[in-house]
Amino acid sequence: MKFNFIIILIFVCEGFNLHAQNSSIELTITNIRNSKGYIRYAIFDNEKHFLSTKTGFIDAGSVKAQKGSIKIKTNNIPDAFYAISVFHDENNNEKVDTNIFGIPSEGFGFSKNPTLYFGPPKFKECVIEKKSNTKLNIEIKYYL
Repeated sequence: MKFNFIIILIFVCEGFNLHAQNSSIELTITNIRNSKGYIRYAIFDNEKHFLSTKTGFIDAGSVKAQKGSIKIKTNNIPDAFYAISVFHDENNNEKVDTNIFGIPSEGFGFSKNPTLYFGPPKFKECVIEKKSNTKLNIEIKYYL
């Protein structure tokens, strides 16, 4: 009897583990102005590295840009709190280009689509709680 209970417990735990491994975030990126370059994204789990292009993200990637909207699906993301940044790398140089005043010349967006004033949003303005499979809409904004 005790042995059967342990076997059942193992199967139940494995079931929860498999569910967590298949948990995803599906991003719908809208307002893409053209099909040049790539849409790049990064998922951050802490404020310290938010908006870094080199380190500190738990997942990052890119897909070929398409005018209008695209979907990006990430897998194996544990349930937690995250902030997501996206930008349209039209010239494929892997960075957000700016003009001489520091205004981005390529499109960008963030989870929760915060209102932007001067500079990028804070981590806390973009944080979402991911539970199981999560779907988000992020609108790309262009200033130039």
